[in-house]
Amino acid sequence: MEIKILIEGTGMKERDRLLSISVFSYSHMLRIIETAITDLEPPIHNITLYNMDGFTFFEDQFETLQENPLLYLCDGTKDFPILQYMKEFNILSQLGKGAFGKVFLGILYLSNLW
Repeated sequence: MEIKILIEGTGMKERDRLLSISVFSYSHMLRIIETAITDLEPPIHNITLYNMDGFTFFEDQFETLQENPLLYLCDGTKDFPILQYMKEFNILSQLGKGAFGKVFLGILYLSNLW
């Protein structure tokens, strides 16, 4: 399975933050990620993976990557940085506005996902 992982909170260049990998299991994915991030500055010691909805990604959700093959990798000592990821989207239009906020239509730059 081909997946993409966006690495957050590092001094990496923008083009190097997206890791594209082929994996066959959750444990295989974690081994590849741990190898890929060993030399990051600042280092990430406690990784947490989040899905596109901003929820923590767990092993039992591995098969859902076929539908949405993009994960966010963050330092596990922090919450999901939702405001940081807003800049990853090309906002096309505002769809609505309500008491709890606004709803926008956008495209994720790195994957062309709506």
